[in-house]
Amino acid sequence: MVGVSGIALWIGAFELYSVLFHGFQVPVYLAIGVAFGTLTSTIGRNLGAKKLTWTFLILGVIPLAIAIFAVGVIEENYWYCSVAVVFLPFGMVAKTAAQEVTDLVETNYHNRLEAEDLSVALNLALNYQPTGMMMLDGEGRVALLNQTGRHMLKLPLAGDEDELVGAPFEFLFDTVRKRYGVTVEDFEPLRIKLRGLLGGLEDKTTIRTPEGRHFEFRVNHLSDVDQGNPLQGAVIVFTDITSQVENASVMARLANMDTLTQTPNRRHWNSLVEASSSKIRLGERIAICVLDINQLKLINDTMSQMAGDAAIKQIADKLNEIEFETIIGRYGGDEFVIAIPGIKSTDDIAVKLDTIFNKINTNYIVHGHSIDIKVSGGVYVHKSGRFVLTEAFSRADHALRKVKGMPTRAWTEFTRSMEMEYQRTLQIKAALREEISENSLKMMYQPMFLPDGSAFDCCEALARWVHPELGEVGPAEFIEIAEEIGVIQMVTRAILMKACKDCATWPANATVSVNFSTLDVAHPEVLGMVRSCLTESGLDPRRLQIEVTETVFVNDFHNMSRTLKSLQQLGVRIALDDFGTGYSALSYLTKLNFDKVKIDRSFIINVAHDLQSQLLFNGIVALSKSMKFDVVVEGVETQEQLHAVTATGEVDRIQGFIYSRPQTSEDIIERLTDGDPPPTPSKLVTFETFRKGRRA
Repeated sequence: MVGVSGIALWIGAFELYSVLFHGFQVPVYLAIGVAFGTLTSTIGRNLGAKKLTWTFLILGVIPLAIAIFAVGVIEENYWYCSVAVVFLPFGMVAKTAAQEVTDLVETNYHNRLEAEDLSVALNLALNYQPTGMMMLDGEGRVALLNQTGRHMLKLPLAGDEDELVGAPFEFLFDTVRKRYGVTVEDFEPLRIKLRGLLGGLEDKTTIRTPEGRHFEFRVNHLSDVDQGNPLQGAVIVFTDITSQVENASVMARLANMDTLTQTPNRRHWNSLVEASSSKIRLGERIAICVLDINQLKLINDTMSQMAGDAAIKQIADKLNEIEFETIIGRYGGDEFVIAIPGIKSTDDIAVKLDTIFNKINTNYIVHGHSIDIKVSGGVYVHKSGRFVLTEAFSRADHALRKVKGMPTRAWTEFTRSMEMEYQRTLQIKAALREEISENSLKMMYQPMFLPDGSAFDCCEALARWVHPELGEVGPAEFIEIAEEIGVIQMVTRAILMKACKDCATWPANATVSVNFSTLDVAHPEVLGMVRSCLTESGLDPRRLQIEVTETVFVNDFHNMSRTLKSLQQLGVRIALDDFGTGYSALSYLTKLNFDKVKIDRSFIINVAHDLQSQLLFNGIVALSKSMKFDVVVEGVETQEQLHAVTATGEVDRIQGFIYSRPQTSEDIIERLTDGDPPPTPSKLVTFETFRKGRRA
């Protein structure tokens, strides 16, 4: 300001002197040139500073204009006056120019500040974002590498002298290799992956570090992002995806593995076996083995579900200790599956299976108790042709059912002799899926007699299925299959309807007893099914008895008991069948008001000759009578058994071949109506009349 003011004063004085004392001669023109030139340079040099411009105008230009104007007035030379007036627009132009220069300077200055702030913010964003970022120029040299990327790659942080910026990409990753302590040979696969990434062979790749970290690299080539972009090179973004990989591994394990035993579940085991079977060499075989834990229900009922799980876990641990190649899985419940690939001969499979079963059939310590656990197995060995897992498993499962009836065998192989039975089972399954109706059922009824055999008032319904191609199929054969394929409700409804219709033709006080499975009682429409059959047949609900086993209460006691109580409210009677065989029924007797309990035949096989069997039987009868239940004894076949079971004086009914085999409905009607009115609770048909009818 001082300098400009001094120059302006000197120029102003020079101008005044020139104009006042020399007129419009050379000094005057020189003064005008100096004034205007200096004003312009003042604006340019000082970036349009307003104060400096105004100072120069006031001190350096206006005096010249005043002097010229004064001379013009004094000499009456109006041309001088007009020249002085021209100075005014020049001054305004100078002011405007100074303003525009000032605005331009301020705008550029603020833009520079904003650019610096943006640069700082962008630098912070690049360096502290969660992903690593690297930019390569068109020659493959590192133009930028943020701090996160340096940390992930174990590279030194950026400083004043950054040897990585400007270095070739290969040099950078050679530095990374050394930081991780990896040899050139071991690092070569990673280098090939990265070269393929930069070469455009793939958009992304995942690299695992020696420390177990997983990095995902993605590349964007700048020329591909914007075709008009003059920049060349690439931007590489890399992310630590270790947690995602670990989570995915956990999720895959949860989806593929049984949580209790940490062995493959059904779906995963199937896929493993399918993959293994595709690699079987010529002359090799693959064996499929289905295992069943025989005592698991006993452990669950007498100890706890947790104890049962502990036993399953220990068996799985022993299976996993097997040294030869196996694929072990758990299908659920008490069922394990094993595939043994690469079998060379029949002796080979026998040795391996004996090794497996000798290992798992042993004593286990479960919750502090030593328990002898036995596992049974059915085996199918695929020898040639196309391998179909579902068929192999089905045959192994069939062999498992057969070995259940072989007390001295731990496992058995599916043989040619079993093939006919297996094919019959498949036919039964197919026929059951189509339909089973009451018209295709042949019903037989076994009476329940008074202990002395003098009369009966209730018969148990026993169904036989008559099929045009399969012939007569017994309940032991088709009921289990119906449960397996999920059509048991349809079968039970047909049996119930047929039994209700038959019973409706009997004398009014005769009743029929129908067996319901656990699946029947658990079905949400069971009450509706029973009501429908009673209504359609016209049978009084009090003439229907439903038999259930104690297995219906194992998994869902609350809902099962509520269903049975609802049936009793309809007037239907409830009997507990096979009492004592489920190891847990005693706890239910105090919670459910059964009308009858039926003691299983297994308790009377040796009752006539074994004191312990007699004491156990007497105890069960005494307990049942103390709970006010009627007692029916099943399976009585000999006079010795009859004498032993009736010696207590507490048995209410006897059911067995000792008095009658199953009869048709027509036979039952004949026995109930032959010579006597319909039986009542106080007056029942005599056994003598029954036998006379039989002889007739």
